[in-house]
Amino acid sequence: FWLKTQVWRLALSLVFNNPPTQPNKVIRSSIEMARRVLIALAVVGCLAVASKDWWYHLAFPLVEPCDASGDCGSKPRQLRVEEEVAHKMTDAQAAIAAKGPDTHFGPDAVGTDMWEETTWDDIIGLASSTGYCETDSGGSCMLLGCAATRGGTECKSQKCMCAPGHCAFGGTCFPSDPTKCTQDTGGTCNVAFCAKSRGETECTGGKCMCAPGHCASSGLCYAVTDTGGTCSMMSCAHTRGPTTCSGGRCLCKAGFVAVNGVCMPMSR
Repeated sequence: FWLKTQVWRLALSLVFNNPPTQPNKVIRSSIEMARRVLIALAVVGCLAVASKDWWYHLAFPLVEPCDASGDCGSKPRQLRVEEEVAHKMTDAQAAIAAKGPDTHFGPDAVGTDMWEETTWDDIIGLASSTGYCETDSGGSCMLLGCAATRGGTECKSQKCMCAPGHCAFGGTCFPSDPTKCTQDTGGTCNVAFCAKSRGETECTGGKCMCAPGHCASSGLCYAVTDTGGTCSMMSCAHTRGPTTCSGGRCLCKAGFVAVNGVCMPMSR
């Protein structure tokens, strides 16, 4: 009966933040410990909201689960990622990877070693930055047809105008809703190989499909660099590979594309 009474007194004190009138040392220490645990949980919760990469930091030493080859996590996650990345890298990619992921972070952070070519994430950023859709690509079709590099266009009044569902950015027509990532470029490879101008492609079932880590737009494949991680409150997790923090987002550095949240070297 005495023990049950003490438990009830402790529970009431925690709920109403009103300790018993004469708590003994055991009860006082239990109340204090419980409060510290609640504070710690609140801090972890804030980090979880502020950064999607918080779990990567906490679970860094953990091993990977079983994969398709039957390897059931005999190595730490970061080591396995590094070995897979190193196996596929060119010299230029190796030089960038050797620098490791950037350690800076913040919502206004400026990325380093970023892609110079247009990426899928650039297209998403352009489409979301303005509510106005420009339809004139700036090209002319007075003598010849519109260049394929201008994307989805139609020749109207001797001008290369964007086709329905497309908007012009920098002289190229991109889909007005680029958040829908597709791999089909529209090209075929039944007789010949996929044209190099389409970017990183794979011949699958007679169709030119974008390679992993790429999305198709107007017949071309664009690299996906956004890993889905954030770096507003802390730097990007090492397990994401060669990343840089740009505007609070963990992006893959030049030559690397995001595949399942990890930056993998793009085949050259």
